[in-house]
Amino acid sequence: MGIEADEQINERLNAITGTKGIVVLCVHPRSAAEKVGLKGVTVTQQGMTLGDILVAVNGKDVYSVQKLLARLGDYKVGDVIQLTVMHQGEKRDLAVALQPGN
Repeated sequence: MGIEADEQINERLNAITGTKGIVVLCVHPRSAAEKVGLKGVTVTQQGMTLGDILVAVNGKDVYSVQKLLARLGDYKVGDVIQLTVMHQGEKRDLAVALQPGN
């Protein structure tokens, strides 16, 4: 899919912010995630701003990186999955075609 996430960082950010889902830390250039407009965390001298938070894959909740990887393991390259993300406080659904290396 082309994102980076970390289980320990995710747990801490969820606890601090009260969110439930996978905090997208980084989006890889030219990835499926970038093509659909996913945004990662932005860090500046003033602090950190969360980007998108993944909350479901094809309607099934994902609250941990391990669960996300398990869900993605059910699909193959070329499959189109529906990601539900929280984007700037609003829930939205995105169709993502899985690419090699996802």
